[in-house]
Amino acid sequence: MDQSTGILTINETNPTQHAMVIVWGHFARTIGLVTRLAQVPIAQKTVIRAPHEKLVELLLGLLTGIEYLTDLSEGAAPLVQDAEVAAAWQLQHLADASGVSRTLSACNEQTVAVLESVLDAVGQPFLDRAVGDLRQRQATLVLDADLTGRPVSSTSQTFPGAAFGYMDGEVRLGYQLAEICLHTALFGRQWLSAQHHPGDTVSAPCLLDLVQAAERRLGCHPRRRTELIQQRIQACGQAIQAVLRQTTAANARVTRLTARIARLSEQIQDAEAHIQTLRTQPISRRQAGPYSQLNRLIKQQTGWQTQRTRAQAQLTQTAAVAERHRQRLVAEAQTYQAERQRLQARYDVNIGMKCPRIIALKCPLISIGNVRSELRHRRRSSRACGYVGNSERSGELSIYPQARRAGPQRAATSSTSSSVGFGRPSSPARRFSLSR
Repeated sequence: MDQSTGILTINETNPTQHAMVIVWGHFARTIGLVTRLAQVPIAQKTVIRAPHEKLVELLLGLLTGIEYLTDLSEGAAPLVQDAEVAAAWQLQHLADASGVSRTLSACNEQTVAVLESVLDAVGQPFLDRAVGDLRQRQATLVLDADLTGRPVSSTSQTFPGAAFGYMDGEVRLGYQLAEICLHTALFGRQWLSAQHHPGDTVSAPCLLDLVQAAERRLGCHPRRRTELIQQRIQACGQAIQAVLRQTTAANARVTRLTARIARLSEQIQDAEAHIQTLRTQPISRRQAGPYSQLNRLIKQQTGWQTQRTRAQAQLTQTAAVAERHRQRLVAEAQTYQAERQRLQARYDVNIGMKCPRIIALKCPLISIGNVRSELRHRRRSSRACGYVGNSERSGELSIYPQARRAGPQRAATSSTSSSVGFGRPSSPARRFSLSR
């Protein structure tokens, strides 16, 4: 493209089979994608090509639809031999697939986090524009969530985190990709988040994370039920008070037993002194008799000693119980205090939002009979974890736990929406307002 005139020029001497990728390259430079990708940190030195250039090459391969990384060099139309694509993306030459593989091996968690933030920053203006258009139309924000199976070779042992799960109507080794998108009038589907999971993952545990990621990207949410948060805050206080009452009662029992042992010890000492006095200075010639004052005092002292022994055993047991209650009080006080602070922070943030925006999630319903049918099928399948049917009209995968009754083929064509989760395949997707 001539920067002075803004005209896209094509070199006819270098034919290409990736014309659309060339157009995307100029568009990516316009929105600053290439410049932002250069800021992604990768622990690898630059010899001929910078590490971020091989990251851009991986993006080009994904745009051309490669199935394996080696297709960059050995595919039907090798991308590394296309000079026009390299020029459109401001790259001198494209690296071999082995070089791209070494760069990917050098990436770490920080690289992935920065890459996610870069892609979010590039796509955020388009998302804000689409959401603004929906606000002007006073339309409901409709989110479409999906759990898509990504099978790999069943004999492979090199894919990290892969697990057997139900994909394309059969148990296969691979992953589940949890995705969520926003339906817009300007750009169609705007993808908000995608999360990689093992192949035996089902939809329910993924839904909350997807919704939270969508709310973060959109900057809006359904109505918050702050009154329920206040009830949970009060429940935390009541739980701490219950443990505190148990600890106080145990401490009171320890105090009573300690006082009783001290009183019995004092009585025993007084009786011992009195017995010694009677033995050294008898007050009667019948002092050796069974009903004499000396014998009555000895029996009374023996009873007090028995009571003190029993009280000491009770004190040991009660002290152990009190110590356990104190340790529980300290542990649960810390837990409940942290939970209360978290809930209070959520309450303080949400209580001031007087004009919540409406978000709807496309999610069909579920029936108990279909769940039982699915559970019976799971028992028959050794490693099955959920049914994934292929929606012909949408070209995506949808989870229908109840579709085993209708069979894989019927489940694959029974829904026109690729929405996650729970529902009757023959019924249209329904919208529900989300609120927490």
